[in-house]
Amino acid sequence: MLRELKRVEEVLSEVLKYVTHRIGSVRVRTLEAVGKILAEDVYAKVDLPPFDRSAVDGYAVRSVDVFSASSSSPIMLRVVEKRSIGPGEAVKVCTGDPLPEGADAVVMREHVVERGDLIEVLRPVPRWGNVSRKGEDFRAGDLILKRGSVIDYVHIAAMLATGNLEINVYRLSIGLVCTGSEIVEPESICDASEIERYAKRGIVLNTTRFLILESAKSVGADVEYYGVVPDDRSKIGEAVRSLLSRNDMVIVTGGTAVGDRDVTYSSIMSLGPTYVWRGLAIRPAKPTGIAVVEGKPILMLSGFPVAAYVGFWVLGMPVLYHMMSIEHNNIAMLRGVLTRRLAKPPSLRAYVRVRACVDPEDGTIYVAPLALTGSGLLSTLIKGNAILEIPEELEGYEEGTNVWIRPVRDLNYCEK
Repeated sequence: MLRELKRVEEVLSEVLKYVTHRIGSVRVRTLEAVGKILAEDVYAKVDLPPFDRSAVDGYAVRSVDVFSASSSSPIMLRVVEKRSIGPGEAVKVCTGDPLPEGADAVVMREHVVERGDLIEVLRPVPRWGNVSRKGEDFRAGDLILKRGSVIDYVHIAAMLATGNLEINVYRLSIGLVCTGSEIVEPESICDASEIERYAKRGIVLNTTRFLILESAKSVGADVEYYGVVPDDRSKIGEAVRSLLSRNDMVIVTGGTAVGDRDVTYSSIMSLGPTYVWRGLAIRPAKPTGIAVVEGKPILMLSGFPVAAYVGFWVLGMPVLYHMMSIEHNNIAMLRGVLTRRLAKPPSLRAYVRVRACVDPEDGTIYVAPLALTGSGLLSTLIKGNAILEIPEELEGYEEGTNVWIRPVRDLNYCEK
């Protein structure tokens, strides 16, 4: 049993004093930046749209020419093919076409009757009606995206459209090593019967690797995977030392508890860390630890998948953001109503897997707890789509309490 536990904030306040390494940035083509973390504020370089343009298929006109148009008293205009129009003239346009000089509105195609080189306008259109004005989306100099944002495909479209063809992103690299003499990689398994044979011998699949690897990739990291290392102090230390020389952070999964085979902690101690701590006052992920060697962090996570997942997000992410000089306060949270009573042990902070759904009638979010214990229960990650945090000073929440949750996947509508 771990003799002393510390709050996450206490460990962070200590360890960040020793994490002196800073993550650098690199300039990349914007098209290649999906999933990366932005290393600069990005501003529009051009107006969007870059000119007044038609928002519909139809005819560009002068609004003053058609203000009295109606189906019983249509206005006749002559269709011309030129870049400017005068009184009584119109130019055929498609959606996105620039507005001819002199035009200040577009009549929709279905509101005219075409008669050769003439059209009858059946409805009036106000000034700038059916027109996307120059700069109405973004004006040159507008902030598009703040530094520290995780870039998605929508951001890519906006940055490209406003003239940002290259941007600076953080060059974040993480080394991952999984430990355990009882661990085998899924690639070595041929069928389900083989899993059962392994299980009888106490051998388990390395599923934690994928949770942590993809979690790291989701924040823009390039991950160097070392592989599975047996419970051997010298071999674990060698793997960590090798990864640390090439990466901003090293993550070790497995062997973080205090059993006879849990040698990760002592392996890290052999590297001469300037800071080390193991044991957080949280559930799951209590044996999570962190060390600092030569200014770089080494995150020690449980071998159980859910515990490793929680440990990465609550301790690993704030340290990564510290190395990028970004405030770690941009996690999206939603407010929901708890569907049943939820209790936890005192003095521990709990991260509860929950399933949240949205009432299609009034938009209320309902939060159903799935599990408080069970650091290896992958089913709760499959069924759940959010995490509910219960602070140390509370013993739980009553049914009907309004609570904050952090979504990890999309929320669906509640089933009736």
